[in-house]
Amino acid sequence: MSDPTGCEEMDKFVQGLVDDADLQAWFESFEGVDERARCADFHVLVQRMEAAGEHPELIRATSRLAEPGVYSSVRETLQARLRERERRTGPDART
Repeated sequence: MSDPTGCEEMDKFVQGLVDDADLQAWFESFEGVDERARCADFHVLVQRMEAAGEHPELIRATSRLAEPGVYSSVRETLQARLRERERRTGPDART
């Protein structure tokens, strides 16, 4: 499935969510948060990441989560990839 946000770092970010259950749980913890509060949280997180010298690509991806519609697009892409992984690795997906 292609990345609906249209950038490579978001595609890598989504794959990181698929591959890491703790990161996925962190991301999903924002689902019930009001959009304004969620955006503010991501902005604060970006500032902390910059201060800590985190990888610029990860900072850009996290920053994009504060943009309108990006969080929901990432969430939808994550859900689709998780369904695809389950379909491929499920009990009936023998190769």
